[in-house]
Amino acid sequence: MTTLKPIVRRIDSGRWPGRYYTVEGDPAVDPKERLPSVTTVLSVINKPALTAWQVRQAVEDIGGVLRDEATRLTGAMDPLDAENWVQEVMVRAKRKPDEIRDEAADLGTRCHAYL
Repeated sequence: MTTLKPIVRRIDSGRWPGRYYTVEGDPAVDPKERLPSVTTVLSVINKPALTAWQVRQAVEDIGGVLRDEATRLTGAMDPLDAENWVQEVMVRAKRKPDEIRDEAADLGTRCHAYL
């Protein structure tokens, strides 16, 4: 006895719900039903402006702590050098979430391709 493998089709609509799938050949799924992608479903809770604000707030707070510590620990250090160091640390900290996101997206893309 052979079992037919269901056919899954990916459709990019360009409007809500964005990307969705249809499944033919699986008795548990209505072939007319449009199944939204996980990314599409999760996009309703995505608040990019809020995330950017959170990152800025955290980095600014860290910058203040670093300035205080740099002043305390390096009394003889040129204040401009200390400020440049703090700015460099803050720039790196602001980039980190995007780097992590991009690495995770790359992994997700590779997983999708594999599956």
